[in-house]
Amino acid sequence: MSIESIQLDNSQIEQRNDVIFLKLKLQGVLGAVIKDATLVDVYYAPPILYLPEELESLGTSCFSGQTDLKEIRLPSNLKEIDKLVFTNCPNLKKIIIPDKYKNDTAVLRKLVYCNNANIEFYEDGEI
Repeated sequence: MSIESIQLDNSQIEQRNDVIFLKLKLQGVLGAVIKDATLVDVYYAPPILYLPEELESLGTSCFSGQTDLKEIRLPSNLKEIDKLVFTNCPNLKKIIIPDKYKNDTAVLRKLVYCNNANIEFYEDGEI
């Protein structure tokens, strides 16, 4: 059995001190670490991933090396995207971005820096 997509809700989130842990009970998913509404690290990302709306930022290299990741949807209230977020994600082909970033070249440049020139960007309503 392979995981094709995952969407998180509040029942899958647990907070201990100032770190939030995602509790994923799906076969093959190892989870992620969130601190202060920032996605810090992802241990394993399935081919299709929709990030929870509670995330406000993506930390440096948080998806680095996720070779199975093909498509990701970013939360609409995302406020900050650090550098190298999708470095070494060779199979990433589709990033669904919040509408507010569709013309923001600085943000798009950060997202496309992942060693894959074939990424396509879609706005929320285009899928």
